[in-house]
This record gives sequence, structure tokens and C-alpha cells, in this order.
Amino acid sequence: MRYAEQGICLIGDRRKVVDAYHKLLHDSKPAPVTAKSSKNIDVFAFAGGKPWKEIKDTFQHQLILYHAANELNSRQLAKKLALPASTLYSIRERLKVRGYLLPGKDQSPPSETHDLQGFIHQHGELNWDEINELFEREMIHYLYEKYGYNKNRMANILDLSYPSIISKTRELTRIDGHFLPN
Repeated sequence: MRYAEQGICLIGDRRKVVDAYHKLLHDSKPAPVTAKSSKNIDVFAFAGGKPWKEIKDTFQHQLILYHAANELNSRQLAKKLALPASTLYSIRERLKVRGYLLPGKDQSPPSETHDLQGFIHQHGELNWDEINELFEREMIHYLYEKYGYNKNRMANILDLSYPSIISKTRELTRIDGHFLPN
């Protein structure tokens, strides 16, 4: 298009290709980011400065709350998440001991929503293991960017060992059983 603007003649098939490409670029421009949508982009902001165990507990708590709102009882919830009922019971007990409130038989889920609910809704078809694996990969990637790709700093803030951070990095960079080049 710059050539055409400078007076260099584009005719015939070349002109059609340039016009089509220009239209494609124009049509595929992302919509401007508004203040409301930028809040949705940073659903992992809650994790800043928290240890890994607390981050995972918060996510799992929100995951159970999300699915508990749509399921009638614990058996259906366990089936939806592809978990044995005893495993779901253990997870719920662990979260209760750590201070997370979960709806009981006579209680409804809290009406307050967490930013993670959007992420969970977006991946609502995944079972427990799949969504936890996806969350972990995306959270580690987010934290790498947040902490400047410094593994020692991440290990200290997340209260994880350095080898654990290395292991999570390997999982993050693996594609179909092969590692990406550095």
C-alpha cells in the first residue's frame, strides 16, 4: 500500500492481492481494550506474593464452588469432575481445614464471585485433572512473566524448592512429549 501511495502502479492480480491483504489486516485488528475487559485478562492477579499451596487451594476452592452451583449432590459433582467420591470428600475436607468455606447440604454457594470463575467457566468441560493441569501451566507462565523469569525469586515467593520450579518449567515447555529449544 505504501508503494501505491508513492505512485508506483499496482494493477491486475497484484492490486487484488494487496487489497485483499489490506482488508484482512483491517478486519482482524483486535477490539480496543476497555477497563472492564482488562480486569478479565488478569484473572491470575490474586496470586501475587502468595505461596503455591495457597494459590492451588484458592483455585480448587473456586472450581468446587463453580461446579457445586450446577450439581445437585456430591456424587454428581464427583462424576462431573471425574473423581472418586472419596477423593472429592478428601479435597473438600482439606480445603475446610485450611479455612475455605464450602456449601453444605443445606447451604447454597456464596453469591460473591472470584475472578477465577471466568477461567473455570471458559474450561468448564474439563475434568478435575485436566483443568488443574491447565491452571498450573498457565499460572506458572503468568508468574514467570510477573517475577521476571527469575527461578530463585519464584522459588522463594512460592515457597517451593528450586528443583520444583525447574520441574514445573519443564512441564511448561513440553509439547507432545518433546521439549522446546531454549
